[in-house]
Amino acid sequence: MRIRNNIKLTEEAQDKIDALVNDLLSAIDVDLLSNAEKIVYLKTILQHSIPKKESVSIKHIKAPDSVKWLLEQSDEKVDNLINGRVKGYLGN
Repeated sequence: MRIRNNIKLTEEAQDKIDALVNDLLSAIDVDLLSNAEKIVYLKTILQHSIPKKESVSIKHIKAPDSVKWLLEQSDEKVDNLINGRVKGYLGN
């Protein structure tokens, strides 16, 4: 019974966090952001909206040939590629 209560509390907490995140995202006026800030914003929200690699079966992904090599890369390598591009846009 206690485990069930913890699961319910966890679900309630997640619902509250989701509502808060939605409110915060709605409050951000993307039109007022610079291009660099838009890139950072996009990178941040994508981490929360795209399923984790472990939860996606690669057998079901039909990627174009031009990006199939990306599926074989480590998370670290992909992060480095993305961060390198973002830094280039930010001028760092």
